[in-house]
Amino acid sequence: MARLGFNDAAMQDAVIEHLTKTDDLEQTMQQYQFQVAMSLMTLNDKDAAKLLDEYKTAVKDYQKKRGEAEAKLEKKIEYSTKPKLELGLRLIGAIGDNGSARNMFYMMGRGQ
Repeated sequence: MARLGFNDAAMQDAVIEHLTKTDDLEQTMQQYQFQVAMSLMTLNDKDAAKLLDEYKTAVKDYQKKRGEAEAKLEKKIEYSTKPKLELGLRLIGAIGDNGSARNMFYMMGRGQ
């Protein structure tokens, strides 16, 4: 975060806590997606329909938890009132739907 110009330790701690929580969510979802993808090879349409319903439920649960985590971060650091901070958080994939941006955070060095 310091590389993006945010040096406040409490704010950095809140972002790191948020990223740790959302990383856990991401990993759980990715593992589930992998399991679903692997099972596609052997599914018939009836079983696929059931799995599709389960998958949609899992995605909704993931999105709900992700939204709750973002709301908690907003409450702590009020990023929506700080355009530069919000943009930085979006660019690193900490908030919003652009999960692919999250890789930039790791390329830049966590917390640096």
